[in-house]
Amino acid sequence: MPKPRHLKRAPIVEAVVDIRARLPQSFEPTWLNPLADRLKSVFPTSAVQHKGRVTLNLAAGAKPPAMEDLGTSGIVLHSADRLLAAQLHLDGIALHRLSPYTSWTAIQPCALQVWNEYVSVANPEAVTRLGLRYINRIELPSPPGPLDQYLTSPPTAPPDFPPIITAFFNRITTTDPKRGCSAHITHAIDTSPASGLPILYVDIDVFRQGEWTPRSNEIEAMLEQLHGFKNELFFSLLTETLIARYE
Repeated sequence: MPKPRHLKRAPIVEAVVDIRARLPQSFEPTWLNPLADRLKSVFPTSAVQHKGRVTLNLAAGAKPPAMEDLGTSGIVLHSADRLLAAQLHLDGIALHRLSPYTSWTAIQPCALQVWNEYVSVANPEAVTRLGLRYINRIELPSPPGPLDQYLTSPPTAPPDFPPIITAFFNRITTTDPKRGCSAHITHAIDTSPASGLPILYVDIDVFRQGEWTPRSNEIEAMLEQLHGFKNELFFSLLTETLIARYE
């Protein structure tokens, strides 16, 4: 397996830090409103998100579809360059970083800042899930050629079939019992993008479920653990030849 390390030109198109929580029954969505001001130095723009319900009657002569507003579902905050977004939900927070990716040492403190502010107003009873999701987009030559140039465990064609695979979609879920972490791993090749070049997508979603104290130092430690797990999976999926492109 290639050695995990920081890649200066990592092919990450989106990274997500996700912290889910159980809130008290007394929680009101309006409790989240002060967060837009508290986090304004990082996220100068904000918008309230709403949930709704559409009622559709297919009978002849029926009235047009009716939309019912079911209230606030959260708040979304954006950085000035729109590359960083924080979603404040009724069950936790998610921090999104779009390309160009910076580094874990830049993203993790920001996620913890958002989380600590969220805890101060939402007063969650417990953290129930921690997750990191990294979506990578890698351009390949056309035609891509043998997939073992890029993947350490590429799919293979059945016996007596043409040996060249030009597109595929694969998803597995794996668990590390020692760490108590799991991961959904999706990798696929899309041969129909606008650029005309095949695209290899590597989507790694690592997570851990349980119950933890919202202000516990365990939260930061477990995010670090998940990040290490994600790195191990990424570098175990791809060949050194492919990874070297992004040094």
